Amino acid sequence: MVACVHMLRSLTYYFLVLTLSCICDGELGHYPEQIHLQLTTRPTELLVVWMTQWCIYPATVNYSLISRDHLLSHSVGTQRTFEVAGQFSCVNYAKLEGLVPGGSFWYQVSSGQVYQSRVIRAKAQPADYSWLPYLNY
Repeated sequence: MVACVHMLRSLTYYFLVLTLSCICDGELGHYPEQIHLQLTTRPTELLVVWMTQWCIYPATVNYSLISRDHLLSHSVGTQRTFEVAGQFSCVNYAKLEGLVPGGSFWYQVSSGQVYQSRVIRAKAQPADYSWLPYLNY
């Protein structure tokens, strides 16, 4: 099995992009697509990034450290519209804060109250960076 991990290094910031799938029905332009997590420099936070076709509804994430049934924490994010070859898309960003380093959490992204992803389980980054791969040159 071949696993692909994309590592980006910008100054002292390290990001690991984990691409996750989303099962959605209905109007595809409104539903969250291409959901992924982006690490920040703090092990207690993550940035959730996803795509929608339009920036009509607010970018929000509900999440929980306890269970998938109690998504009581809430993060309202930002949006950016871009155009490629005449097609418009919207990139949505929301920051999850208060995570336990190395601990599990559950989250659900939404574009408005109607268009939501399924509930996704993930793990926060460990407290140290010893798990990161590095290159010798």
